[in-house]
Amino acid sequence: MKNILAFLFLTFSIFSYSQDNYVHSITKKQQFLNLSGKPLTDKFTNMKSVKVVYDYGAKKIYFFNSRRYTYHYDFCSQVLGFGQEIGEFNKESYNPTNRRTYLLANINYLEDSDDWVMELAASDEMNAGLINFFFNEVNKNVFFKDKLKFYLNSPHVIGLNSKKALKIPAVFSDFIFKRITEQSIENASNVGILKKYDLQKKQDFNPKSDEIIIINTTPEFIPTVKGIIITELQTPLSHLVLLAKNRNVPVYVDTKVWDKESVNNLLGKK
Repeated sequence: MKNILAFLFLTFSIFSYSQDNYVHSITKKQQFLNLSGKPLTDKFTNMKSVKVVYDYGAKKIYFFNSRRYTYHYDFCSQVLGFGQEIGEFNKESYNPTNRRTYLLANINYLEDSDDWVMELAASDEMNAGLINFFFNEVNKNVFFKDKLKFYLNSPHVIGLNSKKALKIPAVFSDFIFKRITEQSIENASNVGILKKYDLQKKQDFNPKSDEIIIINTTPEFIPTVKGIIITELQTPLSHLVLLAKNRNVPVYVDTKVWDKESVNNLLGKK
């Protein structure tokens, strides 16, 4: 009897562990949200993301807990038993050949528009044949298969798409930018007095160095301030992004911040 109970306990524990850490298919939204973490890049803020691995040798797909395992390498080494260092992992996982142990991606959910996009790492040189195969394997195992798109996020995949080598629905960055309302541009912590400047009305723009400013368009220059909240979405290479990162000025985009009562109630306060 004790042996039977021990067996049942072990079986239940393994089942619970696997369900908590990964699934082989996503059949409902709550399941996705339970596994979700941060996207591969921090430029898209109001987005949920689940990391996915296709084990090429075992022919199995894993959608895993993206908060517990921050990187694909963590999951592959701790759960799938990959026994080599991360440098070797990167060589095997991001090269342009078919000699791969794993195929890796993120599945991103844009909450505001109920859109879903599959994203490779920008450094991934996965060839078109594997991209098509991987996308279709993911698509077969998710409930949102009619909505899933492939995100063209690097010159490599954009080039494959322009050559018509990708046989899957693909979208550029503008597809995502049109659907998001927030971006984290430069992360840092500061304390300042909250002020609002209406640059669309050509208001005098001479903020003080102790201010956190809210502005409604991209300025021609970056003032010396404690932080910037802007209503206009930014591209990765915009001058605001580059200068903010260079000067370590906290910058956040919120397209709806101008009329938020909770924010306006803090104007003039530290």
